[in-house]
Amino acid sequence: MPTMEDKVKINARIPKSLYDWIGAEYGNVSQAVNEGLDLLRESVSGKCDTKPHKSPQNIIQELTNSPQVVSQIDENDIYRSSSQELTNSPQVVSQNDAQQQARIDDLKSQIQDLKEQLKTKDQQLEKKDNQIENLTNTMQSQAINIHDIINQKAIEAPGAKKPWWKFW
Repeated sequence: MPTMEDKVKINARIPKSLYDWIGAEYGNVSQAVNEGLDLLRESVSGKCDTKPHKSPQNIIQELTNSPQVVSQIDENDIYRSSSQELTNSPQVVSQNDAQQQARIDDLKSQIQDLKEQLKTKDQQLEKKDNQIENLTNTMQSQAINIHDIINQKAIEAPGAKKPWWKFW
């Protein structure tokens, strides 16, 4: 176990989703950072010994270096077997994909809510249009009635004036 003098403190900014995933998987960010940096060092130096880090080219190179296997395997067999492994392995949905799917579902529900709100707004506008049309018709009929009353007064007594002693 390295002592405190052998360790160096580092600071880094990472996405929140990655931080949440590290917290769920490891519980300790330092442990995850150390493992990640070790894997990076191994991949750069070419000493990857874990199966996920081996590419088909690396597998071919390892197999061709071993004398007993060289006569039995060709490149096409390796590619075929690696592709079969990929197709036969169960697909695992990562947490990021699940979060994206949840976000898509959330956005779809928001769009549906907005459509419903638009529908109610359209109904309200249609109701207001009907009310305005009814008021317009009412005003037109009142204007016609006023016009008729004025014309009736003009017909009843054209030029006739009431005597000044009649008040009603």
